[in-house]
Amino acid sequence: MKSKFDGTGNRREIGPAGWKETYDDIDVDLCRPHPLVLGMRFEYESEALERSIRVNGQLEPCRAVRDEEDGVHLLVYIGQRRLHATQSLKSKYEKPSTIKVIIDEDDLTDEELVRRALAENIDEKGQRLPMSDLEKISYCRDLFKMYDAQQTEKILTDSGFERTTARKIATLVDKFDSEKMARLHKIESKSDFRFKIAHLDILLACETEQNFYETASLAASSQKPPEEIKALRKAARYFSKDIPWFSETFPEFVHGEEESGDNEEGVKSGSEDDAPGKDSEKEAGSESYDSNSEDFGALPEPMILARCHYCAAVNPFKIRTGSPEFIFCNLKDGGLIEQLAIGANAVLDCERECSACHKTFWLTASVLEGGKMVVETSKSRLIEPPKQEASIRKVYWDQNGGGWMSYGESSKEKHALDLS
Repeated sequence: MKSKFDGTGNRREIGPAGWKETYDDIDVDLCRPHPLVLGMRFEYESEALERSIRVNGQLEPCRAVRDEEDGVHLLVYIGQRRLHATQSLKSKYEKPSTIKVIIDEDDLTDEELVRRALAENIDEKGQRLPMSDLEKISYCRDLFKMYDAQQTEKILTDSGFERTTARKIATLVDKFDSEKMARLHKIESKSDFRFKIAHLDILLACETEQNFYETASLAASSQKPPEEIKALRKAARYFSKDIPWFSETFPEFVHGEEESGDNEEGVKSGSEDDAPGKDSEKEAGSESYDSNSEDFGALPEPMILARCHYCAAVNPFKIRTGSPEFIFCNLKDGGLIEQLAIGANAVLDCERECSACHKTFWLTASVLEGGKMVVETSKSRLIEPPKQEASIRKVYWDQNGGGWMSYGESSKEKHALDLS
């Protein structure tokens, strides 16, 4: 059995027989991150963890090995976020000055140390934050610098990764360079979102760099699952500009020349299979629209045209394809569709500020069985569900000066859309 301090200065045994490890409270200045696992995370700062340690103390010890160079300092390989938080607290408040550490006295090989660190960071336990899939791919690149593909896969699977997941991570390393990983991580930080491996795999189908980052930003800001990435690709060029942080993060795609090629063709003459809203159109029994017309500056999209309760101005919103989510929109000059808010419910009941008179009214909408939409506006929240069938029209921007237009599926006629 291993030894551990019992609070009186005496050591007591911990762990299974054969392990050589000790437990101690160590001066935090004697601890530093182990270089082998330093790249396992993009960042280690955590205000929430600092706050928890300050209020509740360090609930879980770190794990470290002794620095062979001097035998005094400890190299922490598990609990680096706890180490960073404790160091930050000491710098700010001069306490606590010690950190709880389990010290491995065994001669661990580099592979054993990496495997233990990975195993600790796969699943969330207590205060521990699991590695993101981006971090897994990024760290796998570091492993490839030390081990071959077979050894790397074994380290991942021995750490608790499913074999198929380990192989997928390994294959994605060559497809995402460090710059792309860093920019995707910035998107995650801005949107409080984490890309899944499936997201990243589908994003690779984007044919241009601009469409890649626009689609990734739109998926993250709207918290979309991987299966909706394909539908987002065609509309990403328009919606991404309305993301508050997009222009700051990717200024070259906002102020530069408009992207041409396949993405633009997808807007003007894209296939119906990729057009947003296709599933909703089929549910409504509408005919497929021939989007080859060059009159369209934006994808023709089915919109629910709700009238303001006070001034009767059009306040459009739509349903996210494949999921019961309502999206409030404003139709802007130039063919831009401004996304305002999302309601992720099968029944929408919330306040909406009119884009024309700026008064606040209540909008209640519901999707009935068979895909039928009902909607109603009022001064205050409705008790009874709405019964009025919604007006769902395809809208598009006429580049020839007509402004926003509506398109009738049955008549095949175009009409100017009066938003006032």
